[in-house]
Amino acid sequence: MNRRDWLLLFLSPDTPKNRSLDPIRIMKGLFLTSQEDGIELGYTFEPYHYGPCSFDVYKDLNQLVAEGLVEEIPVPGQTWNLYAPTSSGVERAKSLEVPQSAIEKLSNQRNH
Repeated sequence: MNRRDWLLLFLSPDTPKNRSLDPIRIMKGLFLTSQEDGIELGYTFEPYHYGPCSFDVYKDLNQLVAEGLVEEIPVPGQTWNLYAPTSSGVERAKSLEVPQSAIEKLSNQRNH
């Protein structure tokens, strides 16, 4: 699996509720998954303004948007967007072969 697959899995909830995430929650969740849960996601994090950051996450989000697997949802009055998987993205995430324990760890970090 590549790091975009991990990002797509992180963005794809197990229920349709709370589908969209802001960039800070995405970054925090991926960081905690890699540090606390020990899953190698392929991102290198460094200290930044609002906590750990990997600018590759933004590149991969843009790529997933371009591929139609993730949608950007504008937030009125803000300079940032929310991100949510499209139906194609959810289907792609479901097709990835990942141990159930890894999916549960991603889900736990996503919901914190």
